[in-house]
Amino acid sequence: MLLMGGGSQREQELVYNDLSPKADSLKTCIENGLPALFIGGAYQLLGTSYQLSTGQIKPRLGIFNFYTKTMDNRLTGNILIKTNIDNNSVDVVGFENHVGRIYILDEDLEPFGTVVKGYGNNGEDSTEGIKYKNLIGTHLHGPILPKNPAVADFFINKILERKNIKKNTKLNDELELFAHNQIKKRLLAK
Repeated sequence: MLLMGGGSQREQELVYNDLSPKADSLKTCIENGLPALFIGGAYQLLGTSYQLSTGQIKPRLGIFNFYTKTMDNRLTGNILIKTNIDNNSVDVVGFENHVGRIYILDEDLEPFGTVVKGYGNNGEDSTEGIKYKNLIGTHLHGPILPKNPAVADFFINKILERKNIKKNTKLNDELELFAHNQIKKRLLAK
């Protein structure tokens, strides 16, 4: 599994400079079903470009057809989205904190979910993140995996499938689901 988190603009440039020559290999891994979670700035790296507040446009890895545009105000707060994981409707909770607004240009690129509470990709179109094969790109911190057992289980199952390991029992998510539902209840009460 590949897991990448966010960082400052300066750190994103360092990561971009390192990953740029490897973009084709990364795209091949994604196409071949590598389970991958890209959060925050790492999610933004997957697009074609990043426009700074000065108007300067920085190239990105170009793995997916979307761009990021920096705005003055931050989109910050708790977020709740509805998504579909393995043909099950799932609520996902987290925390978002970003100045970059993502605009998806590829109509066939599926959002990770639909915003119920919060801002999402850009605060305009009610979408959050992207979902492609076994990859999820999202602004949701939180941390996303402990707060959302369905997302964690999705990645665990995909990793096991790729290794041809059969799981004999269902994962016990009772404690995680309790925490998830408490967070969701608080979000919906606001």
